Amino acid sequence: MTFLRKVFFILSTFFVLIFLPTVNAQLTHKPRFNEGIDLAPEVASERWAQFSSSKLAGDYAMAFDLTHRPLRGEDVKYKGYMLGAEFAGAVYTRIYIAPLADLKKGETFILKNSPNGSVVWKFENGKFVELKT
Repeated sequence: MTFLRKVFFILSTFFVLIFLPTVNAQLTHKPRFNEGIDLAPEVASERWAQFSSSKLAGDYAMAFDLTHRPLRGEDVKYKGYMLGAEFAGAVYTRIYIAPLADLKKGETFILKNSPNGSVVWKFENGKFVELKT
């Protein structure tokens, strides 16, 4: 063998040894369309029970920005905050949201979620009024 063939052989062997395991690992499991989570009724009901009983670990506060992008017209930007706490077996959430153009025109809501049902109040005319459905 000539010197160039020996170098080519050594380099080829080196690259095959380096990259073959990587290629092999990529080809061993191709994701298939029908693969996914098990949706058998027993498994689904167990997953739903775990999800529906989950909650935030404690009291929370967060600020947020929203943008409403209608199909026609200008974008409308909003700013707001959310506060939440658990009290006497119910979760209370206070939400304030206002258009970014005029933060004084915001609206405040309080939501109560409990095993006995949900209630929503809106701040109007200096007091909270329960919203009826």
